[in-house]
Amino acid sequence: MCKLLTVIILIFTANIARAQTNGNENQMFDFDEAFEQDVKFVLSDNYSHYLFSANNTYGIGANKGVAILRKFDQKSQLLDQYILNFPQIDDRTAYSYLGSFEMDKDRLMILSESLSGKAKKKEIHYHIFDKKTGEFKTTLLNSFTVESDYKSGTILFSVSHNRKYFGIAFREHAGRKDPKITHITVMQTDGLTKSIEKKVTFDDNFFDKSFELTNSGKAILLRRLYGMKIQNTLLEVNSTNERELPLDENMLLQHPVAISIGQKEYLVDFNYTTKGIRSNDFNKIMLYDIEAAQVVKNNDVKVFNPIPELKDIIIRRIDILNERINIFVEAKYKDGTKAAKSNALSAVEISVDAYGYGHPHVISMDYNGAVQNIKPLKRAFTNLSEIHRSFGVSLVNGNYYLADDYGFCQVNLDAQEDAYLYSRNPNDSYVNNKLWVNQLSIYKPDSKELILTKSNNGKMWLIHRNVENK
Repeated sequence: MCKLLTVIILIFTANIARAQTNGNENQMFDFDEAFEQDVKFVLSDNYSHYLFSANNTYGIGANKGVAILRKFDQKSQLLDQYILNFPQIDDRTAYSYLGSFEMDKDRLMILSESLSGKAKKKEIHYHIFDKKTGEFKTTLLNSFTVESDYKSGTILFSVSHNRKYFGIAFREHAGRKDPKITHITVMQTDGLTKSIEKKVTFDDNFFDKSFELTNSGKAILLRRLYGMKIQNTLLEVNSTNERELPLDENMLLQHPVAISIGQKEYLVDFNYTTKGIRSNDFNKIMLYDIEAAQVVKNNDVKVFNPIPELKDIIIRRIDILNERINIFVEAKYKDGTKAAKSNALSAVEISVDAYGYGHPHVISMDYNGAVQNIKPLKRAFTNLSEIHRSFGVSLVNGNYYLADDYGFCQVNLDAQEDAYLYSRNPNDSYVNNKLWVNQLSIYKPDSKELILTKSNNGKMWLIHRNVENK
């Protein structure tokens, strides 16, 4: 009788365990949440997909900056791993990952910065990974002279919304009374030729807060001054001249994003006015006509008012679709402190501010810039790891698909509730919520295949399932 009871218990336990798994959970691989950043799926097709991450490791000697591409097959089994070491100037080189984007279905572009105060040099390289060859090709984009490691200026990176242009803005280090010099380099993605190579000099104390490229290859600089009164200016730069884009003197922008509606180019951005009392620095969202050099519409946005210690509103995705501008956003806010290593080689941990991501929404504007709808997206948990986001969203065949804390759904922008193609087991979702990396998801509607991702204790693994077989 005891043996029979034991067998029944074992079978019951096995069934529970099987029920709580979410599809085929593949083998784990090493993943460092503390140092691998900008994690995303790239170069996905019917036969394979790649997981990209970059490792920013500052310092000298053994510290390296690297980018990693992990290749998976159709069933999300790990096949190969490709590692790019950022170029070294000398034994005191420090590294920065600047950004990356898919050039086309076969190639990924990665930009890196190498800095040596010893050599008084800063180099910017772009690296192209071609999945047909499985190789990286590295090219020097630009090189600048710097004073030292601590007086080395600032690099900003941007890629246009249509991915036809990419570039950098390098702000030289300067004293308060010195002229401020910004070097702008813009490249055409197709052909890899320079479309802008320009040095712009300013006789003021503004600094470059944000750098954006339009779909036609123009550079937009948002510059800010902190003083008795906070001010900002917008500057449009092309290959032949510069033009200031006027703003109300009391209007302060955050991170303008350039889009196109037909042939016309616009900026979308959260902002606030310095006049009067405000709830936060993100209580308005505007549409700005670049050619006309004027604000088309500036809307009040109150949904983020209840968030204490709001740090940023991050635009994760913008689409021009069905006479709408759809803007997917989430909030970044201070959530206590956490222990963190000062660098990869240090054994000493220090206390740093911890930030959570949440309060996700999709904001829909019409082509006149008027907000038509603000839809809250579901969020159940706060994760303090930098790789965990509120959601992952993709646009497939004109439909939005979203991975969130509850599962995977098709988003209806005009409905309060969405249809879930896959719902997570409540026990798994609520007990182990910190495992899920929501933005790392792939959906293939033709084959009804869904790929989700978990990460925990230095390991990551992919979950492959068919959404018709829940």
